[in-house]
Amino acid sequence: MVFMRNGFFGAIIFMLTIFLSFGMKNYLDEEQDVLKRILKGYDWRIRPPGEEFNGTGPVKVKSNLLIRSISNVDEANMAFDIQITFREQWLDKRLVNIF
Repeated sequence: MVFMRNGFFGAIIFMLTIFLSFGMKNYLDEEQDVLKRILKGYDWRIRPPGEEFNGTGPVKVKSNLLIRSISNVDEANMAFDIQITFREQWLDKRLVNIF
């Protein structure tokens, strides 16, 4: 009886795995289609238009530096290990109001 219960649950888990894998494939395909529509005609090599009224001028870029950790401080050799996160953010008006 216990063996049949384990086999039953194993079959259910197997069927759920198959069902979810097909569902995930459809989700990934839809995601790729959306990205293709959004980025149609978009060239990432061309800088975004500036924030002036006519799209000229510089692009304002915000940057952020986060020191995550400092370790292995060696005072004699004046050396240390550091982990940082560097972020940049800007507005690309070519990607606004696509839908």
